[in-house]
Amino acid sequence: MFTLLDMVNCKACFIHDGPEDTSDQLVLEVSVTALVPMPACLRRSQNDLLPFQGHPVSDPPGIIFPRGSLMVFLEHTQKPLGPEVFQAYDLDSACEGLAF
Repeated sequence: MFTLLDMVNCKACFIHDGPEDTSDQLVLEVSVTALVPMPACLRRSQNDLLPFQGHPVSDPPGIIFPRGSLMVFLEHTQKPLGPEVFQAYDLDSACEGLAF
């Protein structure tokens, strides 16, 4: 839950649930509280369905080198590249969904 003041101060945000399509919607429930008498139409909360079009960003995943940024490979040797050598992360995807 957030207030109008949260909206004005940019403390409320929408987090997209992941699909790469451009349309989404949210239900906005507005309720008014006041210390003075209000008209009957304002005493109950109002729900509005707000459809909108978004523009998803397909940013590249980040890479972490757990043992530092230097990787040493000796000539004519092989080194398995597992999570102990490097890891990937993507804010748009679950870790289990990343393949590399």
